[in-house]
Amino acid sequence: MKDLVLTIAENYGLNQISLFFSSLRKVNQSCHIVLFYKNIQPKVIQKISRKFAVECVQYTKNRVDGSEYVGLQEGLNQISGKVLSPNSLRYFFYHSYLQNHKDEYCTVIHSDVRDVFFQNDPFESIDSKNLYCFLENSKETIGVNYYTQLWIRHAYGNDTLNTLASNSISCSGFTGGSFESMRNYFSLMTNEISQFENLGGLDQGIHNYLIYTSKIKDVRIIKDDSEMLSTISSHKPLSEIRLSKNNEVLNKDGNPVSVVHQYDRYWSLLWKYNKRAFFNKKIDYCKQFLLAIKKNKKVSRLYLSNLKSIFLDPMVKKYNWD
Repeated sequence: MKDLVLTIAENYGLNQISLFFSSLRKVNQSCHIVLFYKNIQPKVIQKISRKFAVECVQYTKNRVDGSEYVGLQEGLNQISGKVLSPNSLRYFFYHSYLQNHKDEYCTVIHSDVRDVFFQNDPFESIDSKNLYCFLENSKETIGVNYYTQLWIRHAYGNDTLNTLASNSISCSGFTGGSFESMRNYFSLMTNEISQFENLGGLDQGIHNYLIYTSKIKDVRIIKDDSEMLSTISSHKPLSEIRLSKNNEVLNKDGNPVSVVHQYDRYWSLLWKYNKRAFFNKKIDYCKQFLLAIKKNKKVSRLYLSNLKSIFLDPMVKKYNWD
């Protein structure tokens, strides 16, 4: 049986998603890859499909409402017509896909697409039993991170948030495991998502809730910078980002990790792997600088500080211009 990679993309160009597929095919030529997509040019889909042997499944509405989504099961009809953001919608696609392809795959990975690339075969580190969930940098916990707090509070309230606050954040953008463990995980995620009003990023709050309340069995929680994955989160200390001379991302033992997530938070990685995105981001920040001057008719210390950071700071940041 083959290994399976599931991902989703909306409104992206070739430059934003090609690194994911090209780097994956360099380290694994045999796994089956499925891309669910919306609002992507046909010529981009054709190139991705042919060049990297990707099964591309189109969807047209951000709704869970029928057979166009590769045969959604009867049990999901209760949320028919509910509008969901892509990061929540994907779990329904993935769950349905596994339900319709039993006994075809042994190991499954679901991953973000725009900010992920591969350095080694990710399946070599996944056994046939467990679910693998990956932590972000331990310096920032659930109780400190604004967005993770927001997502958990939105779904489960302050009491649950307070209970989970001291735990490290697990990123929902990359998860892997055996076929059965992933099918169970997708089932749990869809059941939880269906209970709450849509909120962008909510899946990460639910993901952490399921992990830390022991709703998921046989789960392995893997620390950041393990053999398998490194997350270059915006709150990761610069001293803990380890690069080789060729800008390979290394783990704590000095070996290349298999998967790099959120690489576009670090300018030198963006320069190596996506020069167009590098220049576009620099230009966009400079436009923000000029618009702020035009709006307020002055060059403040804040503006100059931001401009200096844009060109000298190694980390990609968000800037306040007010």
